[in-house]
Amino acid sequence: MPTYTAPDDWTEPQQWISLQRGTTTDPSGNRVGFPHTTTGAASLLAAANTTNVEGGRTAATQQLAVYRSYVSPDDQSSAAETRVREHGEQTDQRLRARIGYSSTMPSGTYMRTHIVGIKIVQESPNEVTAWLLGRATLKTSSATPEDGSYTRTLAVARWAGNDWKLSAQGTARALQQQLGTAPGIVAPGDAAFNQAGWAAIRQAS
Repeated sequence: MPTYTAPDDWTEPQQWISLQRGTTTDPSGNRVGFPHTTTGAASLLAAANTTNVEGGRTAATQQLAVYRSYVSPDDQSSAAETRVREHGEQTDQRLRARIGYSSTMPSGTYMRTHIVGIKIVQESPNEVTAWLLGRATLKTSSATPEDGSYTRTLAVARWAGNDWKLSAQGTARALQQQLGTAPGIVAPGDAAFNQAGWAAIRQAS
C-alpha cells in the first residue's frame, strides 16, 4: 500500500480550523445556511473564495454564482453584477488565450483555487474579519505539470438576516484597519506558517 513520509523539514501546523458546510443548496448550486458562529463565518469565506474552472464550467458562471449566493444584499446592484460578469469573462478570455480552447476546457485542464489557511483578526457575534491563504493551481494540458501559487486575501463576513454574507463595505474598512499587518504568504508545513499565525484547514465531511 502506498504511503507518504513527510520531509525532514516539515512543521506540523499548530492551529487548525474545521470548516462546516452550509445546511442547504441554493438555486445557484452553492451551499448556504452556515452556523451563526465564528467558524460558520470562516466557512462562508472559504466557500466564497473556492473556484473550479474545468470542462464546461466557466469563471464567469462561477463568479456570478458566488455573487448571487454569498454577497451581502447591501452590496448588490445591477452595476455590481455587471462588473462581476465582465471580470469573469475577462478571466475566461485569458484562459482561452493561454490554453487554446473555444467553449469547453479540454480534458485534463483546469484552474482551481481553494483555501488552505485562515487567520481571524477580528470577531464579534455578527461580523468576522479574516485573512485567507489560498492555493491557486492551473493545468494547461493533460501532459503538463500543475502550476501552483499561493494568494492572500482579506475578507469580512457579516451576519445578514439568517446567514453569513460577504461584506464589501466591511472589507473596505478592514483593509484600512489592517494596513501593514498582513501575515506572510507561506504554505502549511513551513515553520513560517505558524509564525504568521495561520490556522490550517480541516474540510467538512
